Amino acid sequence: MIHDSVTGDLSNIARVSQRQLRRCGDPEQAEAWRQINEQSRRVLDGVHAVIRQLSTTDDDANASGGGDEGLSETLHERVAAWSRRLSEAGIRGDARVIDHIHRPMPFGGKDAAARQSCLLAIIDETFTNIMRHGRRGDAVYTVAITLGERHAEIVGMNELPDGERDNGDIDAILDLPGGNGLRLHREEIEGLGGTMSVGQEDDSWVLYARVPYADPEQGESRARRRFR
Repeated sequence: MIHDSVTGDLSNIARVSQRQLRRCGDPEQAEAWRQINEQSRRVLDGVHAVIRQLSTTDDDANASGGGDEGLSETLHERVAAWSRRLSEAGIRGDARVIDHIHRPMPFGGKDAAARQSCLLAIIDETFTNIMRHGRRGDAVYTVAITLGERHAEIVGMNELPDGERDNGDIDAILDLPGGNGLRLHREEIEGLGGTMSVGQEDDSWVLYARVPYADPEQGESRARRRFR
């Protein structure tokens, strides 16, 4: 259903933009069509990745160790893609992945795929909000993704435009338009035993999220059984 309802239109957008890019003689319009083509292809790749993930059972994912590509490599590629996208929009900063575990697939349990999907989704949401609500310029954002022993952490900070500063309404912050909604992400993360906080410090927007690799209660149950 996702393939039939989404990818066809995205492919058509990409084809139309490629045709217009070839025909366009104005440099500014050509650059606009190039960006449309690149973004539509990027979204199409993302939709295909979601379809592949939904087509893979948890058992298959666990048996293969999460696929040919490890989590750290996936995150590095995603961060690099977002950094390029932000730079094209005039937003430049520092984004990095810090891997302390060096394991291909740290997520475990029956909901391993859901946990990885949740992590990738909140990372995308962090960059999306920087794109839509961040200030243009140099050194205006910082994103650090840390893979620890028990969980992954995301810390995102970005400077806000003058018109979006001094907004102390946490409900308005959680319902920022343009993404999938930070409130929904927070509910999903907390449902997996993690935590997430958002807010404003001085003239910067700050997001913190922690996603456990496995259900903390299951880990405690296994530990108690070992000591019996």
